[in-house]
Amino acid sequence: MLKRFFIFTSLSLMLLLTNSAFSQATKSAKTTSVTPSKKYKEPVYTRWSLKAGANLSVIYLARNIKEKNNEPGFCAGLTYEATDFVRISTLYSRFQPTNIKPTWLDEPVPTK
Repeated sequence: MLKRFFIFTSLSLMLLLTNSAFSQATKSAKTTSVTPSKKYKEPVYTRWSLKAGANLSVIYLARNIKEKNNEPGFCAGLTYEATDFVRISTLYSRFQPTNIKPTWLDEPVPTK
């Protein structure tokens, strides 16, 4: 019984030590570096941009004056990118004028 214990212990110790010895061995991969033949040149972008568009605005009132409360308009803008972090922008919006008359204006007033 004691002989079996020594054999089992010695085999276990051998397996444990050989496993740790192989696991600590380092292998370095041989790689070759690839250098590009041409240097990449970033394209030059403009710092200015122009924008234009059409809008459709809705007038919300307590009572609807007209059937359609939508008013068409247009917008235009200009943007300047000073740096990658700072951008200056302007926007102009123009809508058609709307006549909002009060609902009580056409009501007849009884007089005595």
